Amino acid sequence: MQSQPTWILRHHSPDSIHSLRAIKTQDEGAFVLAGDASGRVSLTSLEDYRPRCFWSPHTKSILGIDVVQGQQGKSACVISQGRDNKLLASLLPSPSLAPSGAAVLPSRIQSDLPVPMLLDSLDINALNFCPFACVPARDGRNGGYLVAVPHTVDSAFVDLYSLPSKQRVVRALGKADIESERSALGHRKGIVMSMSLHRTKDKLRLVAGYEDGYVKSWAIDEKAEEKEWSWDLLWSERKHIESVLALAVSADHTFAVSVGADDRLVRYELVDGRSTVIKCKSSGHASVVVRQDGCLVAVGGWDGRIRLYDAALELKDTLRYHKDTVQVLAFLEARKDLRIFHRGQQDDSDDDEDQESSHRYDAGLLVSGGKDGRVCLWKTL
Repeated sequence: MQSQPTWILRHHSPDSIHSLRAIKTQDEGAFVLAGDASGRVSLTSLEDYRPRCFWSPHTKSILGIDVVQGQQGKSACVISQGRDNKLLASLLPSPSLAPSGAAVLPSRIQSDLPVPMLLDSLDINALNFCPFACVPARDGRNGGYLVAVPHTVDSAFVDLYSLPSKQRVVRALGKADIESERSALGHRKGIVMSMSLHRTKDKLRLVAGYEDGYVKSWAIDEKAEEKEWSWDLLWSERKHIESVLALAVSADHTFAVSVGADDRLVRYELVDGRSTVIKCKSSGHASVVVRQDGCLVAVGGWDGRIRLYDAALELKDTLRYHKDTVQVLAFLEARKDLRIFHRGQQDDSDDDEDQESSHRYDAGLLVSGGKDGRVCLWKTL
């Protein structure tokens, strides 16, 4: 493991980093997508560590970002969610408009780069700081995707939208179960704090962490012929004594890990909710991510440290650089299906160069974003 970052990106500083994605495509190289407290989003190539796009889609802090495949013949779309109660879809520019180029002063970096085109906007509820979760639609060949967000009225529940149609296919997921649980236990319902949406062979599944320490798993029945879909609660576990602040699901969808304001690190077997609880020496964990091979779990703390655990949650190493909370983490994710920039009929001769330069990074690349406004790259393999 590295004792120091491989590289540090500072173009968001001093604004704290609130959301990150690290993506490696088949022939365009590797990119880091970052969102900050001022509502700005950047897409940075790891070929030369320079932003290809840097824009301000939101008027308030970014809560979540992701990138999805655009419609046929188009570049990818960035989905961004802000504290301004907006979920936006922005089309990335073509490579001819996205310079790989000359160095610019940090103060000019945003004005000198192309601005992605706003495609769509959805009004959402962002009162509880919960990032959205996103997956491609079951027939997502034409750029369709599903987005889970907190319910419009009551943040204890979840709505699921089909985009770009904006059809709400699930309304107030968990309402009956959570209200019944609240009545039985005699406490107020906790708002949703973190979500992960993924698809298994038979069902769409949502895993959610709540303010009252619960983590719950739901199965959603996708019915194309019906306006609203049904769901079932698979399991519900309350292993945290404080709010769940973040959770992550393994790439093979076999287990999840949650962290929170307490000193607990919890692993859940997704098939039945069986859990393993590890008590850490320090309290306060803001972020968690599982490497694509499922062998390493990274946890970001309020103390600025990144702790690395194996799949059984045994501590393996600690990374130190950030001076304040590590607010978000991301491992490099291989996305062979994704095309960041649509090249059309233009020459692809620079693809070989992009591939060669991106070979320095693999699935072991960990990206951390801190309250200090810095994005750090770490090698874990």
